[in-house]
Amino acid sequence: MRLSSLTLAVVTLASQVACGKPEPSSPVVPPATAVAAPASQAPSAATLAAHPWSGTWNGPEGTSLVVEGGGGQVRLTIHDLDGPRQFAGRVDGTVIRFERDGVAESISAGNGEQTGMKWLADEKNCLLVKEGEGWCRR
Repeated sequence: MRLSSLTLAVVTLASQVACGKPEPSSPVVPPATAVAAPASQAPSAATLAAHPWSGTWNGPEGTSLVVEGGGGQVRLTIHDLDGPRQFAGRVDGTVIRFERDGVAESISAGNGEQTGMKWLADEKNCLLVKEGEGWCRR
């Protein structure tokens, strides 16, 4: 039976340790057989750069907004009282634009008072679509 170079290296090292011989200064390592991922699977710079608003933003009564992605494209998950819904968003300057039920919407930065919701009134770091629809981070 033929031993692979990795098995041979392990057996050699184990026998040296068992016999009280010092470990070699350069262990025997088999040649690498790594294969590079195709370019189509490699993450792009756009994928790696997250949008500053990425993460979860909380609203009243268990509602939330999750922003994921970056590089000009984001995925939005809006959890409202009817459940979660996902939308593709596009970064446009200081807003994120998306379409919901055939209506063009945008998300912008604001504060709790601008959301128009008493539960968020004292918050300073918020995102909102319109009065009555907003989420904040504490």
